[in-house]
Amino acid sequence: MATILCHVCGIRHSTWSNAWKRHQKRHERMASLPPTAPIVNHEEVNRIFDSHPPEKLEDALAHEQVTEAFKRIAITMSNLPPGRERSLVMTKLEEASFYAHACIGRNPHP
Repeated sequence: MATILCHVCGIRHSTWSNAWKRHQKRHERMASLPPTAPIVNHEEVNRIFDSHPPEKLEDALAHEQVTEAFKRIAITMSNLPPGRERSLVMTKLEEASFYAHACIGRNPHP
């Protein structure tokens, strides 16, 4: 059975089926679409991924308060019976802590 390798996406198709023709038409349709704008701009990427150390005392205190609050919750949750659910609780707490700190860092007090 003979096959053809698509030079655009690297997918291999048999020559005896209609799949190759459909695949070629899909590439033609995609090529005719207007180019899409990036989802985020460079400023947004920098805001998301740059480190945001606290510049004001209020922000540093907010980070400390968030940290202490999550520690208290984590200690309480560590008393749950061991298992998948407790692991998920701890993972989600860690995730929520991350976003709480990101919120303070990305949106400092005026």
